[in-house]
Amino acid sequence: MRGYRAAVAAGAGLAAAVLFCSPAAAGPCAPPPPDVVTVTYSTQSSSALEDGFEDGKLDRHWSLKHIDAKSHAYTTAIVREGRQALLLTVRHGDKQATGAEADRCSERAEIMEPPYAMLGIGPDVWYGFALYLPADLPPIDRRLILAQIKQPSAGIIPTDHPAATPGYRSGNPVVALRLRETKSAAGEDLLCFSVTPGNDGETHKQHIAIVELKRSDAVGRWHNIVLHAKIVPMDAVKSRLDFWFDDQAVPRQPDMQKPIAIGYAQAEPTSYFKIGPYRDQAKPGSAEVDKPWTFGLDAFKRAIGAESYAEVAPPAIRDAQPLGPTSACEKALRRAG
Repeated sequence: MRGYRAAVAAGAGLAAAVLFCSPAAAGPCAPPPPDVVTVTYSTQSSSALEDGFEDGKLDRHWSLKHIDAKSHAYTTAIVREGRQALLLTVRHGDKQATGAEADRCSERAEIMEPPYAMLGIGPDVWYGFALYLPADLPPIDRRLILAQIKQPSAGIIPTDHPAATPGYRSGNPVVALRLRETKSAAGEDLLCFSVTPGNDGETHKQHIAIVELKRSDAVGRWHNIVLHAKIVPMDAVKSRLDFWFDDQAVPRQPDMQKPIAIGYAQAEPTSYFKIGPYRDQAKPGSAEVDKPWTFGLDAFKRAIGAESYAEVAPPAIRDAQPLGPTSACEKALRRAG
């Protein structure tokens, strides 16, 4: 236990070193970055992928177009397995672009599957990874996406075409893992992890599966995440979206039990995965806290197949908190939209 605490303290120090670099100079919002270059099916990889961040060569395994060089660092202090893990930090102005709201920009520190690893939509795809939340994580007081599956928007018609469906036009992820902070009725700080789908009918606005944890139980530790998706646009019966948190299947919300279509019929029929903080910029003059947010990442794996949970799940967590009620998070996420 003493060694673990020392590691946590050292990791927090390293996170602080990453956090308190000079902030990026932020100007007006730029247009959203273009999607990855289209690749032909013959050049795509259908094999399993993994990265334990052991070789220290991030650009060998990932596209770095959505992250600044100063925003990623390796650590040997906070590790889920092996010798080292990866820290990802987003600061004010990092990779700034037009956001989801007209009155603010977005900023990000994401690593992305490289073009050669893009998949055609249709098969079951599984992603597993370990996610670390530092003990000194600032308040998550606005929109934050931690991981997402996307379809390139260079589809059969442009997203601004009059015939584009609302979901396709929105540019939202096909699958998004989100994190938001709220308070219980008694004033206790809570963290809300949720998964949202993207489709032509815009049910991406629904948080279909939610995990609610006390902040004190969520920070300063690793969490296991597994996402399973089968992207079949316009077909709710064949589509799949499942979420595991700390080795436990997260149930659908009571009002989200019906099948939901996943994906955009008018988008390019391929998908790719991004991981790392993507957030709304703090609104000037508001109570939102404009500080860097750092997260740890380790034990990443991707697999293809109908039943591939065991292939991608990180090593089991011994002291995982059992999943509990989600009513406070459900209310907060409904208000946030």
